[in-house]
Amino acid sequence: TSIPDLESYAPAIQELNSKDIAVVRMGVHEELKLPERLGQRAIDYAFLNRSELGDVWLSSRCLFYLTGGSGAWWFGSIFGKPAVATDCYELRGNYGSSDIFIPQLSRSIKKNCLNSFECMIKNQQWACDRNRLGIDYEIVKNTSRQITDVATEMVMRIQGNWNETDEDKELQKRFRHVQEKLRPADRVPARIGAKFLREHQYLLPD
Repeated sequence: TSIPDLESYAPAIQELNSKDIAVVRMGVHEELKLPERLGQRAIDYAFLNRSELGDVWLSSRCLFYLTGGSGAWWFGSIFGKPAVATDCYELRGNYGSSDIFIPQLSRSIKKNCLNSFECMIKNQQWACDRNRLGIDYEIVKNTSRQITDVATEMVMRIQGNWNETDEDKELQKRFRHVQEKLRPADRVPARIGAKFLREHQYLLPD
């Protein structure tokens, strides 16, 4: 399945809590509660009398949204809140210039290696292609470390502490070039996570 695991977000929650940032877990019809070990600053609002009004109010007050491959960040965008989108199904993120995303990746089963970003662009619905998924390639979800890294990047950007290197600028530029092959409506201004892109720069064309 392409749905991210709840446990993958535990380290990111702990990291945010260590920075005195409380994490409010949103959701509707959730089956699993947050692990109790995360402590009181990890608030499982999805199981605490959630309501539509509460969803809107919390979205208007949050620092940013951290979401896993869903459209929940739309609530925050109404109030100008930035979003971090993880485990994205496509090589594009949200629609805000302050947003950051990291995508799921495609691993070739035959070659036992990750497919390039260009390969993923050519088949934009690769994560949902029932005829090839599990036969030609498999989904590689974001790791806990990658999720933590991109959440930390967002916090540092909001606080004005993020140091963007020349390498980061060049890699983002090269990734934007790959995105030019997307449909115009999908060429959104959201950035791909800096550390994620450094780690996977070999998937970019030369």
